[in-house]
Amino acid sequence: MGNRIRELSEIEMGGQKYSIELNGGTKKEKFDIHIQNNNINICFKDFEFAQFATAVLVANKKMKRFKEKYE
Repeated sequence: MGNRIRELSEIEMGGQKYSIELNGGTKKEKFDIHIQNNNINICFKDFEFAQFATAVLVANKKMKRFKEKYE
């Protein structure tokens, strides 16, 4: 894991706050992205984070459609 470059955002999930940080990567990857708080630190390679973020956005969109259909 590389050095912290900057904090990208702060999010809240399940009543807990998480920091999203951009960090310097390894020789193979340019960046690492960390989602972390005092209890957990999840490290993604740049391409893994893009896949994760896309999956979260698609799931959120599907959940909204589902709720609209059945409410």
